[in-house]
Amino acid sequence: VEFGFLSTSSSKTQAVGYINFDYGMPQLYEIQVGQINRGTSLKWISYFPAEEEVLLPPLCSLEATGDAQYEDLEVADKDGGIRVRKVMVWPVQITVNLKGKTIDQHRANRKRLHAQMADNALGEVA
Repeated sequence: VEFGFLSTSSSKTQAVGYINFDYGMPQLYEIQVGQINRGTSLKWISYFPAEEEVLLPPLCSLEATGDAQYEDLEVADKDGGIRVRKVMVWPVQITVNLKGKTIDQHRANRKRLHAQMADNALGEVA
């Protein structure tokens, strides 16, 4: 379970660009999404729209749906050239927490708590 927002990309090329190949076997998660279990595209507000960022909500989980496959992927190296690197690619599915409160529900609850706190403070003064 991821407790914060999870930034992903719908572009495999962009995602591979963030892999640090200096530490062990690089891993990439290919996330299958459905109509309900999915994130939201930030491309329309992104300063870097080519990254095709998709934001997943807090409290979502990723579950492996199969065995990892090794893929040879083309990766830009530090010198500007292209190298073929081996990457372990995991097929996973996302499960979004549908029981959590929405932002509007949290805002309404906070507003109610502030109103109660103000009433209590006024009651103490009177």
